[in-house]
Amino acid sequence: MDSSVFVEYETDLVTVLKSVSDKIGGEAHALRGGASSGHAHSSTPPPHTLRADPARLADDRKNLLSRLSRELEEADEIVRALSPPRAARPL
Repeated sequence: MDSSVFVEYETDLVTVLKSVSDKIGGEAHALRGGASSGHAHSSTPPPHTLRADPARLADDRKNLLSRLSRELEEADEIVRALSPPRAARPL
C-alpha cells in the first residue's frame, strides 16, 4: 500500500476522533445539565431548555449516542482498512 494512503486514512481517523471528542466534551456535557460548550454549530439547545423538557432531553441523548455510534463505526472501518489481512488458519 502506498504511504500516501496511510496519511489519508490517518487524517480521516483524526477527524472522526476529534468529532467524537467534541461531542463528548460539549454536547454530552450539556445534556447532563452542565454549561454549554459554546459551539455555535451545535444543534443542542441551551441546558436550561433541556431541563424544562425531560422527554426532549432523553431524545437528545439518544440522538447523540446514535451519532457517536456512527462515527465510532466509521473510525473502526478506517482502522480495519489499515490492518493487514489475516492469514487463513488451518483447522
